[in-house]
Amino acid sequence: MNWKLLIAGAAAAAALASQAQALDFTFVFDSDLNLGDATIVPGQAIGTIIGLQDNTFDQQASDVQVTFVSPGVLDLPPTPFSLFDYASFLAVDLHQPDIDVHQNDFDVQNGQIVGGVFQIFGGYFDLNVGGHFNSMVSPDSLTRIQNLGGLGGVEFFPAPEPATWSLMLLGFGGLGALLRTRRRRTALAA
Repeated sequence: MNWKLLIAGAAAAAALASQAQALDFTFVFDSDLNLGDATIVPGQAIGTIIGLQDNTFDQQASDVQVTFVSPGVLDLPPTPFSLFDYASFLAVDLHQPDIDVHQNDFDVQNGQIVGGVFQIFGGYFDLNVGGHFNSMVSPDSLTRIQNLGGLGGVEFFPAPEPATWSLMLLGFGGLGALLRTRRRRTALAA
């Protein structure tokens, strides 16, 4: 079996599959403690924006998951949690049916988020790529992580798809098998 052809075929299949798949992005933002607001706590919010397409504007994410929030923001659900579910929880728990995912609009160009906003009405979560603030707020609104950096205050990283990890592992396995075959041939020749 020619391992080089197997690896080249897997790489070609991965390239074709990745063109049709949605992009996911990890986001990270930190507290801006220079704001001098007593409700802002030190810390960080990390999550994943799921289901965006490349080179598409004014599109909605299929979900936004929060995977980590520093412990200073009180009474949040255990991570990971969906911000869609969090909005529904707040609407029921706070008896305010107008709490919902108020804005969900992203622009992606050449594999990068270049603009957009995701907001839970009432300010319980804000990710303002083109605006001026990013925040994760506790249900009682008494503690929060917030910065006023907009796009400059939040970092985005492409989140690898599970299929990408699988193909990468297949490639490493193929390379390992190829190296073992070469070592055996070298040992037999000696």
